[in-house]
Amino acid sequence: MKTRCFILVFISLSLTARAFATPPSVVRERASLWLDASQTNGLRESDAHITGLCDPRDSNRVALASQPLAATCLIRDAHLASLEIPEQRWLTFPDTTNIVAAFWVIQTRNPALFLLGRTAKTYDFHRNMQTGELWDQRYTSPAILAGATFLNGRRVDGLSTTLPETRALVSLAVPAPVAANTLSCDRSIPSRAGNLRFSELILFTTPLTTNDMLAVERYLAAKWAITDYAEQRDLPQEPPLRTWADPAAPGALLPPDEIDCQWKTLAYDLTQRERFAQF
Repeated sequence: MKTRCFILVFISLSLTARAFATPPSVVRERASLWLDASQTNGLRESDAHITGLCDPRDSNRVALASQPLAATCLIRDAHLASLEIPEQRWLTFPDTTNIVAAFWVIQTRNPALFLLGRTAKTYDFHRNMQTGELWDQRYTSPAILAGATFLNGRRVDGLSTTLPETRALVSLAVPAPVAANTLSCDRSIPSRAGNLRFSELILFTTPLTTNDMLAVERYLAAKWAITDYAEQRDLPQEPPLRTWADPAAPGALLPPDEIDCQWKTLAYDLTQRERFAQF
């Protein structure tokens, strides 16, 4: 009897994992771009080289390699595969200017290089290239900084969080659209490209509910064996908002022109907090 119970539990857990590893409807029906290195029908090949990846739902949605990649760049792991993007290489997909949610399964070789970028002179997804944090206070889009970033299911402060050396699941939801058209590159600058093992990317241009985000994360975590995955959707404890009455430094008061700026910042912070309360 004990043996039978064990087998039933084992089968139940296996079926649960398989169910989560099936792409949910929100991915199949609403993702604006879906790239999966393990989908053999999504590979574009020529002369034993990989020239790009196609969205498994539509071969016309293509991310082209900046230069052909050797077939050995496709790293197989059981029934899955990841694409090793070498130094100074990247993938380019149709310019998308209204991204509101993004999910990556990646393993970085250089912790400071870009997850997404754009060939135009914009850099919404700018990393901290000196110390390797996900986002940069000066250059990352304000929409991303005001949004919610998750690492392996846990909400993190992208300004103080670096990526692990192991495969990781990064999720992002933003309150205003951001733009990208490259994977693993900043503005077509070769020295800011590559050194990334890519598994899967899913972009959305329509807002997701919390349940939608969890469905995508569960699917990716189960499929790619993200063993550190843990669901967390509670807002972290935040420090009190600064007001014009707070001194800028000990013994110093804000000048009148900065007081007005502080009030505008306070109103913006409150608006963003209300809009993003669901996360």
